Amino acid sequence: MEIHLLDVGTREYGDSIIVHNDEKRILIDGAHKGDSALLKKQMKALFNEDGPYHFDLLIITHLHDDHIGCLPELVKNGDITAAKCLLMDPGYRWKEGENDSVLSNDALIDALLEEDHSFLSDSELGDFIDGSGKLVDRYSEMVTKLKADSEKVMMFKGVDAYDYTALETEFSSLGLKILGPTKKHLQITKVTLLGLVDTLTDLVKSSSFVDSATNDTDRYRKLYSGAVTDSVLAMDAVKNKGSINDESIVLAFKSKGANSWSAFLAGDMQFAVPEVEGLDDEMKLLLEKVDEKTYDFIKTSHHTSYNGLSEEMLDKWIQKGTEFYGHSGGLYDAHHPEPGVLDALKDRKDNITFVRTDRNGLIKVANDENGVLSLWIAKGEVNTFTKNKDKPRVDDAAVVQIGAEEKNPTEIKDRFIPQADGSHIQFSAIIPENRNVRIIIEIDGEKKN
Repeated sequence: MEIHLLDVGTREYGDSIIVHNDEKRILIDGAHKGDSALLKKQMKALFNEDGPYHFDLLIITHLHDDHIGCLPELVKNGDITAAKCLLMDPGYRWKEGENDSVLSNDALIDALLEEDHSFLSDSELGDFIDGSGKLVDRYSEMVTKLKADSEKVMMFKGVDAYDYTALETEFSSLGLKILGPTKKHLQITKVTLLGLVDTLTDLVKSSSFVDSATNDTDRYRKLYSGAVTDSVLAMDAVKNKGSINDESIVLAFKSKGANSWSAFLAGDMQFAVPEVEGLDDEMKLLLEKVDEKTYDFIKTSHHTSYNGLSEEMLDKWIQKGTEFYGHSGGLYDAHHPEPGVLDALKDRKDNITFVRTDRNGLIKVANDENGVLSLWIAKGEVNTFTKNKDKPRVDDAAVVQIGAEEKNPTEIKDRFIPQADGSHIQFSAIIPENRNVRIIIEIDGEKKN
């Protein structure tokens, strides 16, 4: 089994993961809307083939733009296909209409339900608000095409809403387990989110608010500036801003064989601080279920945020033997990884190996040729705990990735960091494409090819 955290470029947030072996391929989430070229380039490098790229299972963990990402375009253009799909039901973000349809919110409201983008320039923020309003249509069109082309499309309504035994059995070579959330968990987030949408609607359509700013960009900035602290909205937003993140499908994987290893992937689930009223008990039950098992690799939830990972969780996992941790997110994001969480990870650097797509690019987790669980990174160094900074963005992250400042994702450093003793060496090499290279390493006078 191999797990790849794909490089999601420089834009804030973003998550896209491939889990595969010789029998099955699973794609989880789709980074950003502009990342099609970037993801396809990495898939070509990983699978050593041109597209279209076929997956046995496509999973979308939750309904945020940086996880739905460019999947609607990749599916629409036939760049990826999927035999089966497990997709978060759109009714948990948007209001349900007739015949399984969903009704879009106002574009400004949908933008407010995404992560905070108030740091963008006016033109970029305007495009973001406009794009947020179109997300429901992009998602719905993707679901329609997948239902037409795939063998089976399952809309996730809770781990106990459907018997997933057959699906888990089909992907038993990857040890797939769907851990949560439950129907009750999702119902709490849904009711809370719909209430927040109603509150937002009343506010953004009120004459006093509309008259206070000239356009949606100004209104968005006003809401995030704290200028409406006396409104009901401000209180509801603070108390319930985790609603969509807390709907994330929580997954575990385990390889087969003598050197079996396991992994835990939880999307943006806010385990540490749910930020949804009434969800604490359900979140506690979910975390208890998660902690029934041990994991060799954990992707830190919600882009390594304070609400996704606590020091208590980290210490418990380290005590149980988890050494490898991975962060997914863009480079230009001062808030992710959360500086405080980075400090907590740094304090435990003697017991962990931490990798991050924003500094290490494409990341591979797998057993090496000796059966030792190892990491491969495309650039940089492991255990890098420096904080990110916000920088001017390029709308299409793929353009940034293949520019002068970034390595081509196909130029993979074969840097392996084993979970073992000092009997292994660390070796790095950048091999140009279409070149035959022979490498000789001399160790204590003995040459090794």
